[in-house]
Amino acid sequence: MGAGHALSQIAEGSRISSVSRTKGVKTDTILSWVREAGEHAEEVEEFLLGKHQVRRAQIDGLWAYVQNKGSKKTIKKPKQAAPSGARP
Repeated sequence: MGAGHALSQIAEGSRISSVSRTKGVKTDTILSWVREAGEHAEEVEEFLLGKHQVRRAQIDGLWAYVQNKGSKKTIKKPKQAAPSGARP
């Protein structure tokens, strides 16, 4: 199991201890991944705020999009009924 999957589970609300137990990864390792992800997010924000003069509200919108991206993948669109006489 990689760091990305563990971080995704934590972002979805799973407890670190649960991810550790079910995936066989030490809690300290997962905590290290969380810290690294947080540091990287701070670096991204500093870069965008400094070099690209992105406003704080725009960054907040970006993080909101990133946070919701995973949940949108699981939403299934309802099937549309075939027109009368058409085969599905």
